[in-house]
Amino acid sequence: MAELFLVRPQHDPYHSEGNMKTKPRIFVSVPDDRHLDDRRKALKRAIIRFIAEQEFDVVGFEPEQFGAGLAMNLETWTVEKADRLIRRCDGVLILALARIRVRILEFENDKNSQDIGRVFTLPTPYNHLEGALGLAQHLPVLILFEENMDRAGIFGSGIKPTAIPADADQKWIGSESFRMHFDAWAMKVRERRDVFLGYCSKANSSAKEIRDYLESKGFSVLDWSRDFKPAGATILEEIERAASRCRCAVFLFTKDDELDRNAKGRASFDAVPRDNVLLEAGYFTQARGKERVAIVRELGAKMPADLGGIIYLSLQDRSRLLPVKRGLVKFLNEAL
Repeated sequence: MAELFLVRPQHDPYHSEGNMKTKPRIFVSVPDDRHLDDRRKALKRAIIRFIAEQEFDVVGFEPEQFGAGLAMNLETWTVEKADRLIRRCDGVLILALARIRVRILEFENDKNSQDIGRVFTLPTPYNHLEGALGLAQHLPVLILFEENMDRAGIFGSGIKPTAIPADADQKWIGSESFRMHFDAWAMKVRERRDVFLGYCSKANSSAKEIRDYLESKGFSVLDWSRDFKPAGATILEEIERAASRCRCAVFLFTKDDELDRNAKGRASFDAVPRDNVLLEAGYFTQARGKERVAIVRELGAKMPADLGGIIYLSLQDRSRLLPVKRGLVKFLNEAL
């Protein structure tokens, strides 16, 4: 049975009340202890402990190796549950330790075979499945695999894996080989952000107030106006990059383009958000899931019917943003 785990100290200052700073969350794909010898069990625990010591939250589906730690849930593994969890992470680490040993036989005919002496090992198949889910979400993926392991599946994905020596013990995590690859991967993980903030330039002052408030609560924000600089990329390419770097998104649907009074008819709105904001909201909804997208809708701004079901907060007055800011903190605490 696969079980979900979360490693977090009993007293965690990053998640205590009054300080909502979030840590990067790492999904670790590991084999069950039942399939490992004592040396590999100790190596697995040492690697996971090292990740947690680097100020990362560690999650996955194998809680028993820690001895201590908070189990978030006890559930059997499914693709849907793994995908849902990985979507909430900033990086994936694949720890491919030998679970099965295979010896190659060469068949001359239907009855006779010759042992050609080639032996290789196979990891848990969950390494391939969970690694593929991480790649599909464009997350930084670090692959650690034992020497003499078959180079199929996730190991042939184009990501250069880090080889674990055949006799490696806990001391291996202090080696130059491990630290060099880990540090390069960790840097990419730390470049990710909690939330993308999208809006029209007409809403700059409101967006800045919201951004500053969220950052004061410890959330890392990727601000469309502040953090993007022209680099020859198209708007769509920039949106794709932003979606791959952020776990959640907030969009301000403000009254950007006023409607002709004679054209309004009996409509319940008198302005529409800017087209690029609508495009960004739609893209993020597809990329991250509607439960991780929030829309702040200004009173009188049109809300497209096709975006129904997305979390949204009503903005009555731009001079009174506190209720919206508090609502966004609640949204992010739940979504992250």
